[in-house]
Amino acid sequence: MLFIRTMMGRLMSQKSKTMICQTCNNYPDLADRNCSMFIGTSAFRKDTLIAHWKSNSHRKCEEKKKSDEMKTIEASGSCSSSQSGPLLSCVRKMEKENEDKIKKLITTAYFICNHEKPFTDFPRLVELQEVNGLDMGNFYRSDNACRRFIQYIYEDLFKGVKMQIENDLHFYSILIDGATDSSVTENELIYLRFVENGRPVNHYFSIEDVEKADAQGILKEIEGAFTRNGIPNWKDKLIGFGSDGASVNLGCRGGIATLIKRDVPHLVITHCIAHRLELAANSAIKNHKHMKEIQDLLQYLYKHYQYSPKALRELRQIGEALEEKVLKPTKLAGTRWLPHIHRALEVLVREFRVLLAHFEHIRESRSGSAEVQGRATFISKKLKEYKFLYIVFFFLDILKVLSVLSLKFQQDYLTLSAMFDAISTANLSLIELKTVNGKELTNFLATVDSQNSTYKDIQLSNMNIDEDFTRQKQVIVDLIVAALDNRFEPMEKDPVLKAASLILSFSEWPQDRNDLATYGNEEMAYLLENFHEILERNGCNLDAIMDQNGEWKDFKAYIGRHKATVAVENFFIYPDLKRRFINMILVLELLLSFPLSSAVCERGFSAMKRVKTDWRSSLKPEMLIISLYSKEFVNCF
Repeated sequence: MLFIRTMMGRLMSQKSKTMICQTCNNYPDLADRNCSMFIGTSAFRKDTLIAHWKSNSHRKCEEKKKSDEMKTIEASGSCSSSQSGPLLSCVRKMEKENEDKIKKLITTAYFICNHEKPFTDFPRLVELQEVNGLDMGNFYRSDNACRRFIQYIYEDLFKGVKMQIENDLHFYSILIDGATDSSVTENELIYLRFVENGRPVNHYFSIEDVEKADAQGILKEIEGAFTRNGIPNWKDKLIGFGSDGASVNLGCRGGIATLIKRDVPHLVITHCIAHRLELAANSAIKNHKHMKEIQDLLQYLYKHYQYSPKALRELRQIGEALEEKVLKPTKLAGTRWLPHIHRALEVLVREFRVLLAHFEHIRESRSGSAEVQGRATFISKKLKEYKFLYIVFFFLDILKVLSVLSLKFQQDYLTLSAMFDAISTANLSLIELKTVNGKELTNFLATVDSQNSTYKDIQLSNMNIDEDFTRQKQVIVDLIVAALDNRFEPMEKDPVLKAASLILSFSEWPQDRNDLATYGNEEMAYLLENFHEILERNGCNLDAIMDQNGEWKDFKAYIGRHKATVAVENFFIYPDLKRRFINMILVLELLLSFPLSSAVCERGFSAMKRVKTDWRSSLKPEMLIISLYSKEFVNCF
């Protein structure tokens, strides 16, 4: 209210009894001449005054006024430094002190945003810093000030990204995924994938409130996000689209990718490789009796201890009696990535004795409902079967291979050639497990007492140490390898992805000159033909690449001589290579920008759920966009 009374005193016209902004009237060229505060208004309302004070035209006039005042002070100081010098020094000192305080407040606001705290924590955090001896000033201390600071941070950060998209980037792909937040609002998360210093990166762009979650509705929000951020011609540099396998995204008739491809014929459409791997593993597990039994048992364990505090307390008491630290069985169903299944099985193996003792106690004491009794009987019986345990440890070795592959697929900087190499490596590791025992199975067999038929002092049933499990192991591995081939063969056979992978796999290029002379010529010609429009639009001279003595020949010669040490990043970093392969670098940038995994969108939704909790379900969509962007873009703390 002090601010309002002060401003009212400055703006009152004594003659006409109207309210006029004197600052704007002094600078009519910068002011909004149609504004009521410029003409004069008798509506003495707080909202009118604040709206004018926040307007861009008034801010420009205020900045001009301050600039003129400083020029006047400096001019008077140069004429009579003995009289005005101390005044100028005092003004500058005051400005420096206020600037330092504003910096502290902005840093505090960013801390609030980055650590997903509510804006109402801002005033208390400012007070805490004052208790610790910092001078935070007596202005901009409210939660509304925190919102404004975060908005300014967002505007400043996005200004640089927008300039990068418009001026520096030649190509990018979009990655999308949808989810519902705590306010039961359908959201679509958008990331951009492009090349930065020779490495592909995934960059958060926006999260949109979707009014209608069909293909047309989501595409409308994607276009709105680009238009709102000043990039209306977003399809001009678009080369790829990546998402999960939902029909609304990848439907061949009316999916989002199909709709975009009508305007972008060269669009590379990919189904997220991390999702493909998850679907392949789940398919294999469902089609094998023993793997399905293991999955069911893990699910039973989770449900038993998740919904019964009494059962969890008893488990921990048994763990204390056996002098073993107890980990709670983890969730299996509903998780998105294989490492969760791997972790759940590791908990089962680690807590084997404690879990078995607890379910034996439940079965013998006949405590709990009929469902609990049946579950206890099933689990205790299975955990004492030698054959079942053998398959559990074998399956754990398999999951270790698949988990490594899954984590590889979730990397932001993964390239096409690295993806295919990772799949080949995983296949080789799986096939090896047919005949060579993995680490977990080897440890299990070493721990089993074959004479007494015990494992960790537990009597095992149906144990035959001479039983050959080779056939079962081969069936399981073949099933998983076939599931992987079924999911990833379409990518390996895709002509664009196949050609791009061959070009980017420098380590596989032939060493012999005769082979190298013609290596990749057809693939390069195919890629240039497929992407000729967008390449030429970005200044790529296609003839200079494929001429008899063009860049493609020179590029192959360079790779042939430096095959052992060459990395694709070198062509984007070293000035001599950038000048030498000016057109080939554009081709490399395009190929590296292909979308592969939308796992980054899943991480984005995890961040959204931490920011927009049940306690902050009324957070406005524009503030959610700003909060996520400010958090994702910079990690200062």
